[in-house]
Amino acid sequence: MNRKAFARAIDRLSSEDAIAALGPPDEALDIEELAGLLERAGRLLFRMANADREAGRDAFINALATAVAVRLGPAAGDRIAAVGDLMRELEAGYRDIAHGLATAAVSALPLGRQILAVLHRTALEADDIRRHVDTALAKAEAIVPGQPLHVVTEDGSVYEANAGLQFHVSNLGSSLKLLVGRLDGDRARGPVVLPPLGETTEEERFKAGTSGLLATAVRRWRRLEERRRFWGGELLVHRPPDLPVDVAPTFEVIREHRRSVDDLWDIIANERQKDVFQRQADDVALKLADFDYGGLDRPPGLGPGELFSLGEAAALQALSGLLFAPAFAPDQRFQGLTLREWVRGYAVLQALGERAVERETTAYDRSLAPFRPGELETTLVAAGLTTSTAARFIACATLSDHSDDIFDCPLLRMSDGGNLLFTPAVTTVVIARVVLSNLAALGERFENKGDWFEAEVLAFFKSRGFSAFTIKAILIAGNPYQLDVLVPWDDHLFVFECKNEALSGGEPVAAYNFERGRQGHLAQIQRQVDGLKAHPELALQAGGPDPRTLKIVPAVLYAFPYARPTEGNEVFIADWSGVTRFFRGPTLGFSTRHSLGDGEVLTRHHETARLWQGETPTIADFVAHLRTPSQVTLKAEALEIVPGDFYLCDHRGARTVDVVTGNPPSVVANPRADRALRASIARAEREARAITRRKLERELRQSARRARKMRDVSTPPSA
Repeated sequence: MNRKAFARAIDRLSSEDAIAALGPPDEALDIEELAGLLERAGRLLFRMANADREAGRDAFINALATAVAVRLGPAAGDRIAAVGDLMRELEAGYRDIAHGLATAAVSALPLGRQILAVLHRTALEADDIRRHVDTALAKAEAIVPGQPLHVVTEDGSVYEANAGLQFHVSNLGSSLKLLVGRLDGDRARGPVVLPPLGETTEEERFKAGTSGLLATAVRRWRRLEERRRFWGGELLVHRPPDLPVDVAPTFEVIREHRRSVDDLWDIIANERQKDVFQRQADDVALKLADFDYGGLDRPPGLGPGELFSLGEAAALQALSGLLFAPAFAPDQRFQGLTLREWVRGYAVLQALGERAVERETTAYDRSLAPFRPGELETTLVAAGLTTSTAARFIACATLSDHSDDIFDCPLLRMSDGGNLLFTPAVTTVVIARVVLSNLAALGERFENKGDWFEAEVLAFFKSRGFSAFTIKAILIAGNPYQLDVLVPWDDHLFVFECKNEALSGGEPVAAYNFERGRQGHLAQIQRQVDGLKAHPELALQAGGPDPRTLKIVPAVLYAFPYARPTEGNEVFIADWSGVTRFFRGPTLGFSTRHSLGDGEVLTRHHETARLWQGETPTIADFVAHLRTPSQVTLKAEALEIVPGDFYLCDHRGARTVDVVTGNPPSVVANPRADRALRASIARAEREARAITRRKLERELRQSARRARKMRDVSTPPSA
């Protein structure tokens, strides 16, 4: 089968070309591969109703199914026809949501009023969360960086602050797209344009709540749709009287996706990347707390050592640990901007958001910061960007068809050409995360930057005293061989295939493509190792030892934090964060922060796992770490697989399973270690209380001395 010709035929919905691309009748066909190509083809799914295009799709699939049935039999034809059934059922979920919108209370308002009501309602909800967070932080005695912060509402309800903010901000982008009818992602249409700002009534804001529910349905159904099309599973449709036993009989339809959690390791990798960013932020906050940042009042340039804010400093450190120094060269551009320009742009937006929160007196003004046409460009140019790069950044950070994520795109285009900044999306954001997320949405994969990573890995192992080397590309009997980094260690030879591919950001389609790439990397390194065994002179000519005398240990090494356990003699899957952490010290752990008052904080580290059995690392320790990465297993213990039921519209719902971050029964492996960890945290809390008590006693003594001095001065001498 000619796969490229088949893909082109799908784009044109040409059944004749698709049948021709299958090849001659005697050529073998994998029917599941063929069905998979059709299921993953976005051209065959219509999220917005379009009768003509849907009819063309159905005719295309039916003609192809007929041809396949003639060639391979009725069962094969039925398998292809089932693709059409799947697409129609997935589209039915979107049609249910559209029906819900048409009958929702918010739809009774003119479109411009709908948009303003959604904006104002979200602004109020986000401001409430900010207020609850401020109250919780003021009362907190100890804070664990990166751990969920639970806050209390005025009526006593408890919720996790970050999850609440994520929910409302994420819904805003989906709500706006839903209201203006943009679910198919046609990037040619440009940004979503808002009506002029104005006041809204409480009734209008109340009605806007229905759009939030429907936006949740859109986001969740889209994830279900993409997971089914790319990761497989069954899509079952339940109707009375065959509804699931735990579903209310008033439901007309429940669409259920039954799936195995094949993307678990991708989920863990994305969670670990958040942890990496948090550690970098904590590290920078300690090292550069007193740095003279320029900020909006004294914006610095983009040269080395010039920093706009603490958030920018943390982002630069985090990105340099993933993409390495050459990525920051002025000639390296990512979707039209240098990394410094990307980071500076978001740092400026963050500062503008913080300024609005500090200066404004109403919830609307704290959450919605408007800028006149050209005003934001002027601010960015003053902060180091050029006129053209400022315009490019604004275009990429404005809600448009390349992304629904308001965290990535916190700017909204106004009808007069100005910009509106949704400040809750920027004030607490991790800049490195949104830079990578937005670049991924724009199509950046970093996959051609592997040489930078290889140089970093080679230099690291050499700095640790290893005689690391590389085997450059060479042809042997017409077959190319290149081994990125080889590390001799006693009687072992570790062979690393270095990959600098960005993570999925939790998107099912990107996760699928990452997994396909991983499987290709496994085959690649196995072929390279076989070539090394067949041609040991490759290592000898590169200045390395004879590989025939060593045990070869192959591993795919990712720059981004993707790793997974392996069994037996499989190729290891490791990541740079985990490998470098192994050599830095014998234990893993986390830090807690304890308030000492007056803005002072006590930070203490607590051990959760040992990486080395002794005082120095051994080959056995390293192999054990590669086989079962502690960071991955600890994170896996903190994940829960939970039911994911949600509404599509009245009397219609969907069911799936979700993987969420929960609280593990323990972050350590056994009861004794658990008791030791709890004792360590308790000691830190006692230490913080003791320091606070001593500070208070010292202040009381000083106050008493000042009072005595004042008395002595004010008392007249005896006559």
